[in-house]
Amino acid sequence: FTKDITVSDADIKAWYDANQSRLQIPENIDVDYVVLNEGAASKDIKVSDADIESFYKQNQARYGQPERRRVSHILLEVPASADDAAKAKLREKANDLAKRAAADPKQFAALAKEFSQDTGSAGEGGDLGWISRNMLVPQVEDALFKLDKGTVSGVVESPFGLHVLYITDVQPASVKPLADVREDIVTEIRKQIAADRFASM
Repeated sequence: FTKDITVSDADIKAWYDANQSRLQIPENIDVDYVVLNEGAASKDIKVSDADIESFYKQNQARYGQPERRRVSHILLEVPASADDAAKAKLREKANDLAKRAAADPKQFAALAKEFSQDTGSAGEGGDLGWISRNMLVPQVEDALFKLDKGTVSGVVESPFGLHVLYITDVQPASVKPLADVREDIVTEIRKQIAADRFASM
């Protein structure tokens, strides 16, 4: 039947106007792009030995352990209502316990179990465990860090009462060798440099 059909210019124009969407060519753009991510920012980062040593020296607190002391104590609580006579009696008792403990430190645990009013440690012979700086009230901490291993203090007064302290062991401050933490430091420096690069990108 197509041979008998005549298509005029008006028919072509009408079809063309009615089918614009079928004839459209999609928009195209030519794009160059850069991927910004951790991988791109950390590419080709080299960390020098000087940078590693400098970081290690500046951050030794991260790779070390402060001095620690194993401490036992005997605590005599001083009631808020105690008058001078009662306080003097308690101090006399504390002084006596300090003298007895200093004379024979091996008996310290037994004395703590019998006389200490610190319910948390008395049953353990007064043992407070390993103590480092900034763990106890200043009065007690200042006194215990002046004592040598195996020595017993005099009477130390704090807001909690009267203490007699016994240093059973001491661990000096220590820092891990650079060789042990080298890879951790390299990773940390890479992260810092990559973060700066990423911000610049």
